[in-house]
Amino acid sequence: MPTDRRTHQTEASCVQRRCSDCECLKNELQRDSKIVVPPLPGKALKRQLPIGGDEGIFEESLIEERRQGLQFINKTAGHPLAPNERCLHMFLQEEATDRNCPREAEVRQLILEALQQVNLDVRECGQLARSGPVSGFQEDTLQLAFIDLRKDPGE
Repeated sequence: MPTDRRTHQTEASCVQRRCSDCECLKNELQRDSKIVVPPLPGKALKRQLPIGGDEGIFEESLIEERRQGLQFINKTAGHPLAPNERCLHMFLQEEATDRNCPREAEVRQLILEALQQVNLDVRECGQLARSGPVSGFQEDTLQLAFIDLRKDPGE
């Protein structure tokens, strides 16, 4: 799929997606964005296998219905707010999709909770920085503590 948007990593991407991946994208966008997401085609469970005179998943009407329904990607990606949606970028560019990764809203909430636990706001940090050295601490103690926090637990 070609793009001229600066927010994409490459000018074109080619990924394979299943209908279930499209459902996950739709659910994610409906939950966390302001984009109105077009409907997806039905799964047509009764037509998964040829029964009697039915051609199953190869029936022309089913193929056409799905083709039109899956054009929702173009409609969704063309929305003015689409460049702001990380899940859409991942859907269109990443080779593999990870349905278990935390959503952006959850990550923001975790960060907010962590900041509240530390109970330092910008003013307190500024006051601490201007107050000079704290007795009993070496100059790089705080910096080393943050480096230790960033280290992988498996190291």
